[in-house]
Amino acid sequence: MPSRSSFHSNQCSNSLYYYDLEDHLINNVPPVVSTTTWTDSVTFGDNIPDWQQALKDGRNATTSMDGTSGEVRVKSGSWTFRHKNPNVNLYIKTKGLHGMYHGVPGGNPASVDATNADNLALGKFQQKLSLINTAIQGGVVIGELRQTLQTLRNPALGLRRLVDDGLDVLRRIRAGRRLGPMRSHLVAIKKNLADAWLELQYGWRPLMNDIRDADIALHRYNIGRPVSVKRITATERVQGSANEVQSLGGESFAVWLIRQTTINSCQVVYRGAMRVKAQDPQSMDAALLGFNPGSWLPTAWELIPYSFLVDYFSNIGGIVYGLSNLFTELAWCNRTVRRQIELRQFVQEYKHPDITVTGVQGESFSAARHVSRAIYSGHSVPNIAFKIPGNWSLKWLNIAALVAAGQADRKWTFN
Repeated sequence: MPSRSSFHSNQCSNSLYYYDLEDHLINNVPPVVSTTTWTDSVTFGDNIPDWQQALKDGRNATTSMDGTSGEVRVKSGSWTFRHKNPNVNLYIKTKGLHGMYHGVPGGNPASVDATNADNLALGKFQQKLSLINTAIQGGVVIGELRQTLQTLRNPALGLRRLVDDGLDVLRRIRAGRRLGPMRSHLVAIKKNLADAWLELQYGWRPLMNDIRDADIALHRYNIGRPVSVKRITATERVQGSANEVQSLGGESFAVWLIRQTTINSCQVVYRGAMRVKAQDPQSMDAALLGFNPGSWLPTAWELIPYSFLVDYFSNIGGIVYGLSNLFTELAWCNRTVRRQIELRQFVQEYKHPDITVTGVQGESFSAARHVSRAIYSGHSVPNIAFKIPGNWSLKWLNIAALVAAGQADRKWTFN
């Protein structure tokens, strides 16, 4: 199997200078120069000569790959330290890394656990696979028909109530009348904002998706032509807890704080394709509209109260879809696993009552990575896995809106 490698090095220095109070250089510590090295390497499997045609035909064109790589990015810092004691007739300047490690993090990235990311990614893949031959989830649409019709009958009701309340407050202000307890107005505004957000997320957006899916289904009936190969991609990244270490560096009264944070992470990507059979335009295919027996299990899950909330924090929905896809045949499938050990470092001011510090902090980012890719022929049902949405995820806003609106069910309605 062909392989290649490349050699890398990184050189950095640290300098320390002593000045008197008239800015004359008194002494300097000889610069400390250090060099770190690492090697990137990758090994590929045998190439497939007609891989482009193979992809068009829905055949496997995966070339296996296994490799390791490193990355180092460094930003030097500079500090000036002045003693508040008038009897100390000098100050100190520093420049460089200030003791930060500037190489690839230690440890073997190939040993980073991929179990959680793998199960979450496989669950996502199974959900997308289930929708390939189900252009519109008929069972879910029927189960939520009452909510859909109510959304059509009362568009943007929460937002409209918010506007009405705002106009009422403005009219009172203009007329010079008392507003009454401000707390009640704030509570009403918060409630209406939450209602407006929920209506957008769980009313209009699903409705637009259903309309889009219905259009796809009708299009496939009208043309009566096969969609020969439908590709699927699902990705999940899981980050471990951060391990932080702090230490002090420097000489004399020039002292700084070094913060080192190590984080392990793993990203798993499933890619695959399924051959989609041609639909007879003269017949009504129940599977296309989501009424095939295999779709009832995912349909039942989607209609269970709190199911979408459970999927925020676990892959139970993916397990349900995986069970419904047990007898589904894929044209091909592969899996890519990216593991990483990441080291972030910062040089910060060390607070001391007798020292004044000015300057720019140094920082660095370095990572050791292992990437592998291979044909996937394993099981289709993932094991149970849990996750926490990211800090900036809209899922937290959805949850907050549910709490604020006093609703805890996907089947919410306006009275």
